[in-house]
Amino acid sequence: MARAQRPREAADALRSAVDKTVQQTLGQATASRGRAQERAQDLVDEVTQAASKLRESLEDLRVATKEDVRELSDRLAAIERRLTVLEKPKAAARKVPVKKVVAKKPAAKRSTGPKKSK
Repeated sequence: MARAQRPREAADALRSAVDKTVQQTLGQATASRGRAQERAQDLVDEVTQAASKLRESLEDLRVATKEDVRELSDRLAAIERRLTVLEKPKAAARKVPVKKVVAKKPAAKRSTGPKKSK
């Protein structure tokens, strides 16, 4: 009977050792997983920031589209029309002929004294 107990004890000891090893491995794996998740999140944050900066830079360097140019052209035409309307009164005022008043020469003064002979 002592012999039968020994294999059972050995099996229990082996089972206990395997169980301990598995638990430790799981604990380490969980810790490694946590560190890996943190590193992955840090990487995602860095990529997000870089993408945001790139997007801002591209917006600053954006080339005007055909629609942008058309819109600016329309706005410029509207400004030209307004300017023309504002300048018309000034142009009309300049076109009105102004009568020049020519001052008549004053009459020669008469002297009351004797005439001088030449």
